[in-house]
Amino acid sequence: RYPHRRGSFGVIHHTDRPLIVFCEVYPKVYGAQRSMLELYSRWHSEGRYRLHFVYPTEGDLTEAVRGLGIPATCLRPGPLLGSYNKRLLRLRWRDYVTLSSEIWSYNRAVKRFLVESGADLFHCNNDRACLMGFLGARRARCPLVTHLRRTATFGYLDRLVYRNSTEIIWVSGRVRDEFARNN
Repeated sequence: RYPHRRGSFGVIHHTDRPLIVFCEVYPKVYGAQRSMLELYSRWHSEGRYRLHFVYPTEGDLTEAVRGLGIPATCLRPGPLLGSYNKRLLRLRWRDYVTLSSEIWSYNRAVKRFLVESGADLFHCNNDRACLMGFLGARRARCPLVTHLRRTATFGYLDRLVYRNSTEIIWVSGRVRDEFARNN
């Protein structure tokens, strides 16, 4: 038996340390991304975990992750799913058909990646990353951990995050309490 094998995404599978696949949707480095980078930098240097970064678009964050020596794979979403500036909250009814198709397509890619890489955990750095990939994680039977940092509520989208995450990391007690009150 070989200690590793190579999947179609070029990910090398090792049998000695758990693989954490982490996902962030924003390409720039802000406060949340900086804290994520610090955490993964420490884990990478300790060598207790294998790490792999999944992202939807290139940016400063992917350069920083690669600079740490952590492999990164781009899984591109469709144009609507990959949009920013709260566009998803202002959709017209006919856009939901396109959005649902893009979600299914993106989650097929997430599932395939998680299965082929042999991921032990899928960590989403925010609720949007969770919404973009929770179906793929569920279908791959991979535990999903989501970071939540905001107190604003988005109704049914929040319930999807809450119900489909194996664990939620609350940035503070206030965020936890607000989220629990609204969901």
